[in-house]
Amino acid sequence: MAGRLGFVLDNVLPWHPQVRHSRLFSDEYVCVVRRGHPTVSGIMPLDQYVALGCITASSRRGGMNYVDSAVQELGLSRRVVLQTQSYLDTPRTLAETDHVLTVTRSIAARFEVQILNLPFAVPPLVISLYWDAASAADPGSTWMRNLLLRHFQVSDEGVPPTGD
Repeated sequence: MAGRLGFVLDNVLPWHPQVRHSRLFSDEYVCVVRRGHPTVSGIMPLDQYVALGCITASSRRGGMNYVDSAVQELGLSRRVVLQTQSYLDTPRTLAETDHVLTVTRSIAARFEVQILNLPFAVPPLVISLYWDAASAADPGSTWMRNLLLRHFQVSDEGVPPTGD
């Protein structure tokens, strides 16, 4: 395995028969605003969501994400005012603005923010562990994969992605 990537944790399903995966966890998306927001309390209507400037975080350089796709299906678009590479930076910025941030519930729960349900449907974020079928029997690869799977308390299914 020297010089080859052994594992990937991601929310995409690579469509190749040599790629195996096990689902680690899923998490629902929510929107958050700062506590004491002057125009938001309790419920976020869709028109207000798209009118507020959105803060986004992504390590990817571009492309659509689940939230943008869901908003686009409604014939709307978000007004992105700031994009960062880390969700850890966004709550600090959010605390000083009247913008909205869409994140998973587990990330939102870590910060002092007002957590609201999204005013539209978005599939949950599903994170899986991926590996090459050729490395499945490698003792070091098996040990590390099982360590990761035990951490997330799932079994090593090693099944090819099915698109579910």
